[in-house]
Amino acid sequence: MPAIAMNAAVFSAGERIYLDTSAFFPLVLAWARSAKGRSIPPIERTRAAALTPFLEAAIRGSAKPLVSILVFEEVGAIARNKAFSLELSAAGFGKRAEARAADPAKLDAIDARVASATLEVLGWAAETLTQHSVALERPAVLPLETAKQAKALRKVHRAVLRNNPSLDSMDALHIAVGAELGVSGFVSFDRAWATLANIRVFSL
Repeated sequence: MPAIAMNAAVFSAGERIYLDTSAFFPLVLAWARSAKGRSIPPIERTRAAALTPFLEAAIRGSAKPLVSILVFEEVGAIARNKAFSLELSAAGFGKRAEARAADPAKLDAIDARVASATLEVLGWAAETLTQHSVALERPAVLPLETAKQAKALRKVHRAVLRNNPSLDSMDALHIAVGAELGVSGFVSFDRAWATLANIRVFSL
């Protein structure tokens, strides 16, 4: 199913729309730019500019935009990896093992700064949720149903991978979690999401 242009989206009352990491992260960067004066790559600025009216239209149509805890985990990982790479480079190291061998105390200081930078970005992400009225959700874990739910999630995950060979495993997991959360559409800028089988995707 070809991706639907965001500016052509039509929403139904009560439907749930899942933003994957490629859609949520530009909003986080845009919030940091407006509130903290941080720079933002042009492509992310373009995406954030398209997402804002899309989300406003969804909410006017009584739809509910959301992200899962997986998205927050990936935002944190992106922030940490970027900060760690910059810190290592600034200290003259190529790899963590080099820094540990050469100066363990310096590596400990790098780790502390990276942790602080990661927490700052996660704080921006939390502010972004509030700014755009996006919910943060995770699948409910029902007492005595944990094994059954996990099996069902794995089954959906495998089916998504089988039906969409261009997807990587994490993308398929986002879709499986979204299905468990009862979403009817996804927003993604990843190329592999452009033509998914029987899955409604919004993009630029």
